[in-house]
Amino acid sequence: GIGILDHVEQVAVEGLTWVDVQQPIPSEIGRLGEAFPVDPLDLQVALQPHSRQSVVGREGYAIVRLDVPAASRRTRALETVPLTIFVGASFVISIHSVDLRSLGRMFREAQLDEQVRRDLLRRSGEFLAHQVIERLIAGCEVLLGELADRLGRLEAATFLEAPTSLGSQGVREGLNEDVSEIVRAGWELRRDARALERAARSILSAVDALRARASTLPGQPLQVEWADLDGRCDRLIRALDEQQRTVSALAVTMASLVQQRTNRLLSGLLMLTGIGLPLLLLASIYGMQVRGLPLAEHPYGFEAVLLAMGLIVVAGLALFRRQGWL
Repeated sequence: GIGILDHVEQVAVEGLTWVDVQQPIPSEIGRLGEAFPVDPLDLQVALQPHSRQSVVGREGYAIVRLDVPAASRRTRALETVPLTIFVGASFVISIHSVDLRSLGRMFREAQLDEQVRRDLLRRSGEFLAHQVIERLIAGCEVLLGELADRLGRLEAATFLEAPTSLGSQGVREGLNEDVSEIVRAGWELRRDARALERAARSILSAVDALRARASTLPGQPLQVEWADLDGRCDRLIRALDEQQRTVSALAVTMASLVQQRTNRLLSGLLMLTGIGLPLLLLASIYGMQVRGLPLAEHPYGFEAVLLAMGLIVVAGLALFRRQGWL
């Protein structure tokens, strides 16, 4: 066995052991190399944050490197993090640097429930790896549903259908008139959808490689099971692509709405300027300290000037309405 280590947990049933390593340190990785027939250099590569996604065959085991989605602790945005899985005849080792919600829940279920543990570890290392990847895909599908809900709220806010919260980033309610918040929510949605799509494509690549290598892995071949996961990944990627196209269309619509709002504001300013300039000119003329101004000495001169200014305003409004600007 590997003994008790801070970042390493394990479950075992009838000759098959699943070891889960979160936030590994080199000394613990070295202990894994002593306990299982795995090349220490391969284990060290698993510590590298930017190792290339692939499926590599070794004598007695296979190495599966893929990217999976996880929420950033600092921003809560979706990002991709590396996951390395070593698949052997008598062991499966999963190594990851952050807490993966779906994988962690699956491992705790195997620890606490004997029946779940037996169901997962009853056949082969390949079957357990299949179940792990299947759970990761199911987690991606849950995230896809959350993105779809956010997209619906974004559409409602964009088209002023309902004042509603725009997402999980603490955006307040009633933002359908706040263009900057709607644009930010759309950008966040597109960012998360892209991260999820990168993870889905990485998982699909791993599934394709495992499907091709199924007959060479220890245990009974699982070509049909891998083909099912392949189809689910493909549908997930198509749905994410459709979501991103919808977000892009909403961005174009929002830009058009912003332009229309800007045009209305400019039209209002131009109308105000068109009415105000004659009034300003009239006030400036009568503000001159010179003699001979019309109505300057008339007893009702002030009222007459006010009436003239009012007529200018009415005439300007009538002209703008006739032109269809009001």
